[in-house]
Amino acid sequence: MSADRAALQRALEAGEREGGSVEFKERLTRSVHLTNGRLESLVAQLRHRVLSGDGEATYVVGVTDDGGIAGIDPGAFSESMDVLSLIAEEAGAHIDEVQTWGVGPDGSTVERGHRGGDAEGLVGVATLQEGAVLDVDDDHIVVGTAGHVDHGKSTLVGSLVTGDPDDGQGGTRSFLDVQPHEMERGLSADLSYGVYGFDGEGAVRMDNPHRKSDRARVVEESDRLVSFVDTVGHEPWLRTTIRGLVGQKLDYGLLVVAADDGPTKTTREHLGILLATELPTVVAVTKTDMVSQERVE
Repeated sequence: MSADRAALQRALEAGEREGGSVEFKERLTRSVHLTNGRLESLVAQLRHRVLSGDGEATYVVGVTDDGGIAGIDPGAFSESMDVLSLIAEEAGAHIDEVQTWGVGPDGSTVERGHRGGDAEGLVGVATLQEGAVLDVDDDHIVVGTAGHVDHGKSTLVGSLVTGDPDDGQGGTRSFLDVQPHEMERGLSADLSYGVYGFDGEGAVRMDNPHRKSDRARVVEESDRLVSFVDTVGHEPWLRTTIRGLVGQKLDYGLLVVAADDGPTKTTREHLGILLATELPTVVAVTKTDMVSQERVE
């Protein structure tokens, strides 16, 4: 059993107990769980779980009250995490980490790397900790990317953080794809990060995002910062994308759509996740040089 899946197994084995720190939720919705009476009850429940865990609680989402794995679709999972985050905020706590797994037709969890078609839903473990999240810094915003594989997410972010146009061969994308197999195939398999900033004279960019010293220089020299969480577009790694969009403290979403391919099933799934989390979202259309102006419009 993988270390990641062991975390889910531990939570299920611990179960919901009076005086315990584990809570099961099949799903949470704004229309039902954020109403005045229900919200107060859920806030009190969360405080109890956090206190019982000496400042830490575990919420398992996508399971029934008796711990049966149900699985919910990605949009419902994202909304559940958003609602849980609001409940936690009211309780003086915050979500520290979210781990997700696909759920197969027989109710078993699907390990990361299996084809997305094998998973009919998602189940997740959210770790909550006592204390509020630090106040949002107006001088530092965090943007999460979303979109189908090969639509240009990493290339766009690479161009933004360096100020260099892509060479048509994925040159700027290589700044974000750091694993050998990612660079060879041109497909991101995990979350990547980029940053650029502004000072009184304009943009402060990275010469080589692979160098940690270059990133530190941008942070040091900038008055304002923009950080990017570059997520995964390949369907088998949908859970990694959700971790990037739900498990990070994002201010904006950036949905990338390639003009030649257009919106795909994955594009719509990622848009659903962004809408469920109520992130202000920018849509960027890439590869416009490969199609007619009529197609772009």
